[in-house]
Amino acid sequence: MTKATEPMPTRDDAEFGYGVAKIVLGAIPVVGGAAQELLEKAVGDPLRRRQETWLAELGQALNALVERVEGISAEALAEDPAFVSAAARATQDALLTHSERKRDALRNTVLNVAVGVKLDDVLVGAFMSYIKRFSDGHLKLLALLREPMADDAYAAEARNTYAGSIYGVVSKSHPDIATQPELLDRLYADLSSEGLLGSFKAIMTGGGLQTSQTTAIGNAFSDFISEPRVEAP
Repeated sequence: MTKATEPMPTRDDAEFGYGVAKIVLGAIPVVGGAAQELLEKAVGDPLRRRQETWLAELGQALNALVERVEGISAEALAEDPAFVSAAARATQDALLTHSERKRDALRNTVLNVAVGVKLDDVLVGAFMSYIKRFSDGHLKLLALLREPMADDAYAAEARNTYAGSIYGVVSKSHPDIATQPELLDRLYADLSSEGLLGSFKAIMTGGGLQTSQTTAIGNAFSDFISEPRVEAP
């Protein structure tokens, strides 16, 4: 079995936009040199470190995948347009976020494409845009409501509620998701408007509170940003 390359290569130069900025600032009289040095320390170095960390982690994850899944190799992936596109977009978006949860989600999208998960291009584009737009709170809420009873805090509150709403149970069991009611409303509104979540404030019995609240599209998105479900060869 051919292994994937070791942690993916890094570049000495930062992204194109940063390189252009250096050239422009360097051409400005007097302040050019100082501004260029500031840009290097405040923007260039952190961006390079973020890029190198991302590529190293992605390379290691792909190596692990090659060892677990028969038929995947660096050569095969390099010839797969869908994989190259997914890796390129995920890499671009990974540089734009400091969120570990979002970087994990981006990495998992690449791994899922690598193992052969097939989605319509419309869905892939939508799902990638969700990762970019959504906050950690959005992703936490979606994951919680996919399997609510797998969460100890939610399960305890739901079992003690004869009748109530998903909103009420989440508010009491997970104040960490949103520090203000208005923010929780916003998280739900964003996820609901994309068709990822069902009812939130409707009153239901305790049994209803214990069921998954994600839609089919919500489940597909959750799967796409989760670690691939594969068996060792």
